[in-house]
This record gives sequence, structure tokens and C-alpha cells, in this order.
Amino acid sequence: MDWYKKNIDPKNEHSYKLHEGVFLADKNSVSYLIRKNPLSTITINPVWSPVLNLLNQGKYISFNELCAHVSADTDKIEIFLNSLVRKGFMEAKGFRELEEYPSVTIIIPVRNRPDDISDCLSSLMNLDYPTDKLEIIVVDDASDDNTPEIISGFPIRLLKNPQKMQASYSRNIAAKEAKGNILAFIDSDCIADSLWLKALVPAFLDETNGAAGGKVDSWFDNKAIDKYEKVSSSLNKGNRSRSSKEEGNFFYLPTCNLLVRKELFQNLGGFNINMTVGEDVDFCWRLKDSGYEIEYAPEGVVFHKHRNMIWPFFRRRFEYGTSEPLLNKKHPDRIKKMFYLPLTVLSWLTAVTATISGHYLLFLLCGFILLIDTHVKWKQAVKKELSIGYYQIISAVFRGYFVSGYYWCAFFSRYYLFLAFLSAPIFPVIGFILFINHLLVSVCEYFIKKPRFNFFSFAFFFTIDQLAYQLGSWFGCFRHLSFNPVNPRLSRWKSL
Repeated sequence: MDWYKKNIDPKNEHSYKLHEGVFLADKNSVSYLIRKNPLSTITINPVWSPVLNLLNQGKYISFNELCAHVSADTDKIEIFLNSLVRKGFMEAKGFRELEEYPSVTIIIPVRNRPDDISDCLSSLMNLDYPTDKLEIIVVDDASDDNTPEIISGFPIRLLKNPQKMQASYSRNIAAKEAKGNILAFIDSDCIADSLWLKALVPAFLDETNGAAGGKVDSWFDNKAIDKYEKVSSSLNKGNRSRSSKEEGNFFYLPTCNLLVRKELFQNLGGFNINMTVGEDVDFCWRLKDSGYEIEYAPEGVVFHKHRNMIWPFFRRRFEYGTSEPLLNKKHPDRIKKMFYLPLTVLSWLTAVTATISGHYLLFLLCGFILLIDTHVKWKQAVKKELSIGYYQIISAVFRGYFVSGYYWCAFFSRYYLFLAFLSAPIFPVIGFILFINHLLVSVCEYFIKKPRFNFFSFAFFFTIDQLAYQLGSWFGCFRHLSFNPVNPRLSRWKSL
């Protein structure tokens, strides 16, 4: 098909290099990797020194060449290198070709989407994966149009629900019938990249990984809303590798691009059939609680046909928001936290006070606080004998203050922007502060995500996105009488 896309060049050799601004330092027989921006260090086991010395050249080194310089199992070498990629110390390109691939069953629930399922299955017919290791099961959820006839035109297995049972139920019954050792879930309104499975399956070489998934990119790209979804879709986890090992208990992947070990899926009871939104979050959290991890590899791409009209876009974001309180009731141990550092809070309170009161000399106190914080971290670097300049430390501290302020502002924009509109007639100052807070977050998001259209269009869709999600969250909070999602616990950050 002429629309078929390839996200990765198969000739792109699997290789690694140190991230720009990262260098290796040896002090007193101890090796450190030091990253300048943001400033951070990590202690390296001496067994990996030959590999890192090779990577210290600043260029991509093939995985095979790296393996030749250390006497360790190749799987363990890749796991170690990928962990450094996720932590931001290293970059990777390509992916590892396996000598033998596991059997995979692709599962797709569908209802009344004849054109979408045709495009989805057509893309799966072009997958670059051993055909003898591949099975495709489509579950028709009681469609009342010609969807079943369209599906029957493809060499796949079709299961039919006698009545509408929703996607979770459909996925679960397909999983029971699956022959593959890995279950690969994709939605009927998605298009799979040809290397989708080959890019994700190597994640299971790490026995601690119970699930893996890849990037959910936007299929449409013509309208302004398409360009917004391209960079801000709630299904898109970004362009860097991630894992629940570093991200923690709140990490999850959407079901439209999710691979799971079949045995583990069955042991966990599959998806919650009583949930129509948030079932992927619930499943990933249960998987994490069972002792397994979830890995995100952006190379494993599927393209999603998102809702690109304003009202369907708003309604879907609202629905996503309603899942938060329900998930909180099902997982009460997952407590949302807002982290702070005393000096950071003091600095920001001083800056806000100076701005509101007009006593601008207070900004000198902000500078004094910054210097105190820098001095403490400078002494820590000197004690470790790390090759980090004073300018780098003060720059890192200042950046940390800015990032902390951004995340606090982002929280209020995410859950309390609606108060700006409600309070404006009665308490205009409060409404103005909340609106300016949201505007600052919009500017930061625009420069972080770099969309391919102007700021004002981005801010418009970002505002709709935030309002829809928070109204859904508050609706769910009142419905379930649980306000934890909008009332996080303040917690002091301990690991700086």
C-alpha cells in the first residue's frame, strides 16, 4: 500500500554512544559517568570500564563491538546499556536482531469500523516478522455493519461476541485462545509500522520485564488539532526509552501498543472488564505490583487515527479524566505526591512576594539562597573529586529551581484551571493568577514539545485539553467521593 510507513531503517545498525555532555571520569579507582545538563552522576561497576572507555570516544559503537570488549552475557550487556539510555547518559539507534523470535499473537477488538480494521490488518500483513511465529486474532464486538465481512477477507482468526461486551472482555477472550507466548495488543484504529514487533520483542530478553510497548504516533497530520495530537497525545509516551524501573509505580502503557507475556497476563486475570477507560492503567499497575517491570521502546511504533474534531477530542479527554478517581480507589497505595525542597520553596516564595509587593530588593535574597544551595552541592562534588566546574553546578541548581516551579504550575494548570474562569467575576486577582500560571505552562510546553504550528493554536488546544481532563477528574472525584487525584500529598525530596 502506498500509505505504508517505515519508522526505522532496517540497515541502521544496533549501536550506542554517550549522550552529548556526558563523560567518563576515574577517581581513586572508582569510575563515574557525569552528565552536565541536567547535572547528575552515576557510579559505574569496574566490570563495565572497557565498554565505557570505548564509548567515551563520542561516536556510535556497534553493539557487537561493545560485546567483544567485556566478558559478560550479551543479554546482560544490552540490559545494562539500555538502563543508561533510559537514565539519559547514553543514546541508542537501531535495535537488536534476534537469532530466534518468540511466538506472538496479535489481538484486535473491533466494533463497526470496517475501514479502520481493513487498514489495520493490511499493515499487519506487511509486518517484518517470521510468519510461522505470528498469529492474528480479531474479536468482533457484535458489529451491526459489514465489519465481519471485511475481516473475513484477511487470513486471520475471527472471534465474534453475540452481544456488545466492550474491548476489555474482547481482549480477554482472545488471550485465552492465543497460541503465542507473547500477546500483542493493538486497536482497530491503529496502523502498525512494519518493524513494530521486531523493535519491541527484544525487551523480553530482560526477564524482569512483563510488558513492553512503543510509541503511539499520530496518523493524521493535516489539521492544527492533528499537529497538537502529534506532540501532546495522552497515548504518546515520547521519544526516549523509559521503564517502570526508573519511572515508578505510576508508569503505564496504553493498550493500543502493548505486548505482554501470555502466562503473566492469564495469571493477572487480564483486563478489568468493568472498566471502559483506565483499564490499561489498572492492568499495568497490577503487573508492576506482581513484581514485573514495564519497558517503553519508542522504536516500536503504531500510528493512531485520533479524534480530530473539537467535541470528540474534548469528550475523550473528559473520559480519560474520569478514570483517575476510580483508579485511586482500586489502588489506594498509589498516593500522588508533590515533591519540594525547602530552599527551592523559599526561593520561589521570595520571588513571588517581590513581584506582588514591588519590593524588588527581595530578588537579592533569591540570589543569596541560590548561592547557598550551590555551595552545598559544590562541596559534595569536591568531596567526590569530580571534574565539575562551579559554573556547571550553579547552572544545574538554577535549572532545578526552574523545573520545580514548572511542575508545581503544571499541576495547577492540569487540575485547577477551571477555577480561573469561575473565580474571575468574584475574585479577579485569583482568576488572573491562575490564568497567568496556565499561560506560563503553555509557553513551556510549546518550547518543550516543539509542535509544527504557531503558539496561539497550540495554547488553544492545550487549554481545551487541560479543561476537559480536569473537569472529567473532578466529575469522577464527586462520583466516587475520592479527591486524592486533585489533592496530592506534599513530600520532601530526599535524593539530591
